[in-house]
Amino acid sequence: MPEPTAWLVRSAPALGAVLLAGCAAMAAERPVARYVADLQAEPGSAAALVDRLQAVAGLPVLRPVALAPRRWAFSLQCDRPAACDAAADRLRAEPGLLRHLEPDPPVLLPPRPRGEAAR
Repeated sequence: MPEPTAWLVRSAPALGAVLLAGCAAMAAERPVARYVADLQAEPGSAAALVDRLQAVAGLPVLRPVALAPRRWAFSLQCDRPAACDAAADRLRAEPGLLRHLEPDPPVLLPPRPRGEAAR
């Protein structure tokens, strides 16, 4: 009878290849820039807001989240930072769409303490 862990040893190279392929696919995804927007008026629905933002920005809009009836967070998917900046400028310039648009950078948490201080 084979050892219970023998299958793991035999399948490790294939498992490693699958994991590396998944990491490569994630790295190949286009970057996103997060924003928080104050709208001029309440949108009819999240889908309607996304359609309007995409039409004006010319880029895909991802993960829209209502923070308040007229305050929304969303991400723009772009090839490079300059493309995101240009799309944000188009959104700001669109009459009747936004009151304010600001970048929403990721929050960087301090490192966890080690040793005795962590308890």
